[in-house]
Amino acid sequence: MTTSADPHLVRRAAQGDRAAAATLLADVRPGVIRYCRARLGRTDDTYAPADACADEICLAVLRALPRLGPGVPFPAFVHGIALRLVTDAQPTSRGCVAEPPADGSPHRTVVADLARRLSGLLGLLSEAQREILVLRVAVGLTAEQVGTALGISAAAVRIGQSRALARLRTLPGNALGEVAA
Repeated sequence: MTTSADPHLVRRAAQGDRAAAATLLADVRPGVIRYCRARLGRTDDTYAPADACADEICLAVLRALPRLGPGVPFPAFVHGIALRLVTDAQPTSRGCVAEPPADGSPHRTVVADLARRLSGLLGLLSEAQREILVLRVAVGLTAEQVGTALGISAAAVRIGQSRALARLRTLPGNALGEVAA
């Protein structure tokens, strides 16, 4: 969830250098926010819960940074923390993702309904395929970056993405409309 994790910057931040930690956090935070928003969606027409989860992840990364072992890729370290905290947050937020907005505007209602249906489709994929699609499409990472975050090769990421998309293509033409609420 980071585009550039300079090992020297990570090491300095882990050793308590506040300026390095601030720089590292500024690099990590946008990707963490995109990840949380993609995984948790909106609640009552706002991303506030997802953004709060992103803040919690950033704090957890900073607290755990001194324990980052040698040879552990920083993106994989961040992803592990993010996956755990987002998974913990999902039961309380997943039920709210599909709720129509309070103002009842047609556009927002359609968007909320589409988000619910897409979430249902992603639920048909394996956890690995879902993670790959979220990181590639929603967060915007390259196959190499996703591979580093997940601890797999870029080729495995491309294969997983291809299989996930192929799986979605095999669904009946009206599957988007038939996903259970």
